Amino acid sequence: MILTCAYDGALYNDALISSHGFKLDSKRDIKEVSIYDPVTGEKTDQTEIIFNFVGFATNKNNDMLVVFPKNFKVLDSESDSRMVFECISNHKQKRPDKYIGEDNKDKFESNFPFSAFFGIYDYYQTYGLYFEDETFIKPNTGGRISWKETISRSDKFIIGGNLVMFPFYYRKSYHFSNFVTECMIYAIDYTIAKFGVLIDAQETGRDFPEFDYLEEKEYVVNVLLQLRQQIFKDNVVKLIDDLIEFFSEVNIGGDYYLKHYSFSSIWEDMVTEYLCKYYKEVDASHSVIFDKTAPSGLTFSKRSFHTNAANPTQYISPDHYCEDADVQMIFDAKYYTRVNGMNYKQIAYMFMLREMIDPTTGRPKYNFTHSALILPSDSRSTKIHFQLAQEYGTCNDLVITEEYVDIKEVIQEYLS
Repeated sequence: MILTCAYDGALYNDALISSHGFKLDSKRDIKEVSIYDPVTGEKTDQTEIIFNFVGFATNKNNDMLVVFPKNFKVLDSESDSRMVFECISNHKQKRPDKYIGEDNKDKFESNFPFSAFFGIYDYYQTYGLYFEDETFIKPNTGGRISWKETISRSDKFIIGGNLVMFPFYYRKSYHFSNFVTECMIYAIDYTIAKFGVLIDAQETGRDFPEFDYLEEKEYVVNVLLQLRQQIFKDNVVKLIDDLIEFFSEVNIGGDYYLKHYSFSSIWEDMVTEYLCKYYKEVDASHSVIFDKTAPSGLTFSKRSFHTNAANPTQYISPDHYCEDADVQMIFDAKYYTRVNGMNYKQIAYMFMLREMIDPTTGRPKYNFTHSALILPSDSRSTKIHFQLAQEYGTCNDLVITEEYVDIKEVIQEYLS
């Protein structure tokens, strides 16, 4: 059951977490940050400890701590937890490039073999539990002689006027279906007992194995490795491989976790899809308009611009860039709990890109440039983030907005 809910970036309560037996990494799962003045947005001398991940942790009683994304409005802890779990799992499938390599290996951690479980469960949904015994014919193994195979495959000799065949081929049945079946039952039902609140899956309905496959997981893995050498059907090989991975990686202690330390990368990709689906226009008040019935159909993507003549290899890369005739949009996804101070990078984007010259005409390429920060919230709203004061120039149309969008809705659309 879900015992405690928290938020990425929210205040950490050590007494509450520790009292329920949840174990968090003090060097990664929480961090000390400065407190900002709510009026001026300036950093103060005070600090606080906050949660530093999105994900889940269990204790030995199968209770669960859920840490939701920033500004996510929880209405039903179970369904909302499942949504966040599916969001992370979906992103790992869509963008595996963001989870491999030295630069990305620390973004995500889990000590539970979810990938192996889903492979096992996919087999179960397609074929049911494994109930096949295999028969193998090999020389000199004992068992019942297969005369047909011996006659066709053995060498023949005439000794003392008699026909002698060697070697004899024996037919031997390997009755390992019960073992594989119980491994499947254990893996499926154990996982659902632990994470049923997150996984939309049903238990097998079979009696839970009396043998403790988890405590004896080294023996289980060794048997599965031996069985794998006897199997040649691709779907069964995949099942055995998933079972081997599951029992190799599952933690005996029972304290499990799934933690995403860079949910900002998921937010960026989700915002890209949301803009491509529903962006319509920027209205006269500089607010970004989304429309699910009549979107513009424009495509937003990360673009690079080499704006430094002194060093042409250097570039800037807005998260979500789009041009439409004489209009350009420069949007950046920001995974913030709140905005503190001016976003200098976005202001620089505006100054560097708004006067871009069309090489064919020699005149400014765009008549209008719209700039916005796309931020997670529990509702939709717009706020002016920056507008150049008159005494600092004539660029009165240089406006950057803060576009707050419902993060739950964005996740739902991403999963759809």
